[in-house]
Amino acid sequence: TGGNATGGTARASAPNGTITVLGTTGLIAQAQSGNGATASISQGGSAIVQANGPGTVSVGDITLLSAAIGGGNTTGAGTTGNANGGTAQIVATGNGSITVTGNASLTAGGTAVTGSAGTDGGDGRGGNASISQGTGGQVTVTGTGIVSANGIGGANMGGGDGIGGTGTGGDSRITVNDLTITIGGLASAMANGTGGAGGNIGTAGSGGAGIGGLANLGSAIGTLSIGGNGQVAARGIGGSAGLNGSGGAGTGGSALIGTVTPTAAITIANLASSDAGGTGGGAIGAGNTGGAGTGGTAQMFATGGTIQVQTGGATLTAQGSGGSASGGAAGGQGMGGFAEILAASGTVRITGVVSALAAAFGGQVDSGTGSSGTATGGLARINSSQATSLIDIGNDATVT
Repeated sequence: TGGNATGGTARASAPNGTITVLGTTGLIAQAQSGNGATASISQGGSAIVQANGPGTVSVGDITLLSAAIGGGNTTGAGTTGNANGGTAQIVATGNGSITVTGNASLTAGGTAVTGSAGTDGGDGRGGNASISQGTGGQVTVTGTGIVSANGIGGANMGGGDGIGGTGTGGDSRITVNDLTITIGGLASAMANGTGGAGGNIGTAGSGGAGIGGLANLGSAIGTLSIGGNGQVAARGIGGSAGLNGSGGAGTGGSALIGTVTPTAAITIANLASSDAGGTGGGAIGAGNTGGAGTGGTAQMFATGGTIQVQTGGATLTAQGSGGSASGGAAGGQGMGGFAEILAASGTVRITGVVSALAAAFGGQVDSGTGSSGTATGGLARINSSQATSLIDIGNDATVT
């Protein structure tokens, strides 16, 4: 029997004093459960950097890892272990200050492994990854700031229910509550879900579902300043079949860039992107169907306050794409989601080209006599909803 694994706590905390690290800092609270005849489960721990009251933390490059990796099953029967991401967090509160003079990478993913032939893949679920501040705290990252809470399901290798594990995105965010966060380069929040494959070239099985989580760049009060691209992604990607089987459904989550009060601001120097697309997995064999692809919510909103994309454009994607088909299978259904640029008592200014996309695409037939999938479009719009609202686009705009 493989043992379950739970990550502990790795913390750097300055409640009043000072922490300075000139080189690279790594806080690891990862969990990887053991392999065995009985599947084992892993739960990521907590990797946290905190300054408050009014402590200061200054580091070079920093990596926070609270990921989980499920254990494998070596018997040729049963399931591999589930994996649940933990918490990876940089937070400054109570007038505390955190400065990263290099890059910041925070990962709270959950990855279910692929077992031996005859096993069923476990589920992978993302945890919580965030850079945040409150009560007068400040966070500055000179380089890139990347927070990731992806979930990846394990492949089905011909056992159990014949379906790959579900992958579910968690919660990833870079958010200002009352003062400032500055990211000098790319700022990225990811909460993608990827379903496990249905076997391999020699094993029949259907793909697992992929479900996007929540990815957010936001400001309640104060300023989030991004010196490079600002991107959020909460995609859902269904697993594809192996030798014979249906594709898993892919369902997009919520990918948001937004301000919520009159004193909130987000500035993005280059490009802004929000991706909540859903893509179904491919199917193989007569009687099987490609996974449904359903778009989620991709939104840039100023419900008070200001969002400014200074030199680049913005792309918001909530498209749904059905899984492809071969060997007599039918294509999956595609359903668009919701893609919107909204100003409600706020202002959105974008210098470059803008695209808001909520189209749908039925799964295509790559080979065989199966039928293509149907497609139902979603809602895409640019919406200035009140008399005090303003959306200013300095180039072309496409809404579809």
